Amino acid sequence: ASAFADGQRVTVSIGLAEYRPDQSLEEWIGRADDALYAAKAAGRNRIEPQLVAGAGEARALSMVRIVWRPEYETGNEVIDAQHRSLFELANRLLDALLRNETRGAVQDLAKDLVAFVERHFETEESILVARDSPSAAEHTRSHQRLLATASRLLRSMEDGQFDAADFLDFFVNKVVLQHMLVDD
Repeated sequence: ASAFADGQRVTVSIGLAEYRPDQSLEEWIGRADDALYAAKAAGRNRIEPQLVAGAGEARALSMVRIVWRPEYETGNEVIDAQHRSLFELANRLLDALLRNETRGAVQDLAKDLVAFVERHFETEESILVARDSPSAAEHTRSHQRLLATASRLLRSMEDGQFDAADFLDFFVNKVVLQHMLVDD
C-alpha cells in the first residue's frame, strides 16, 4: 500500500501450494511456481492457490486466516462475540478472494463486512457512553475515520477499481491490529 518517492507502487503476486508427502520438493515448488504464474496471469497483486481436490482445498485456504485468540478478549461478552464474528466475516472474504470468486460475490462480502463493522462500532460506542468512559468521544472519532476509509474503499470497488490488497490492509492492519487489538 506504500507509494515510493518516485510515485511507484510495489505489488506482490504469490503462488500457494500445499505440501504433499507423496511428491518431491521439486514437484512441490513446481506447483507453487505454476500458481505464481497463474496469479500474474490473473492480474497480478494477488494470491493464487494451487488447490487439490476435496479436503486439500480447505487446508490450502485455511493457510491464510485471521485467527481469533483468547488473549484478544476485552472482557465484554457482547464486544468479544462481535469481534469473533468480524473475524469470521473477514475469513469469508479471504476465502472468496483465494477462490477467485466473481467480483459481485467479493463486493457483497466486503459490503457485509463493512456493514457489520458499522453496527459493531455503534454497539461499542453505546457501551462506552453508558459507562461514562472519558475516551468515548475520541473512540467515536476513530470509528468515524475508519468508516470513512471503508466507504472510500467500497466506492472504489463499485467503480470497478477494487484493490483487494488495499481492502485487506485496511481491515487487517487498521481495524483488527490497530483499532481492535490496541484501541479496544
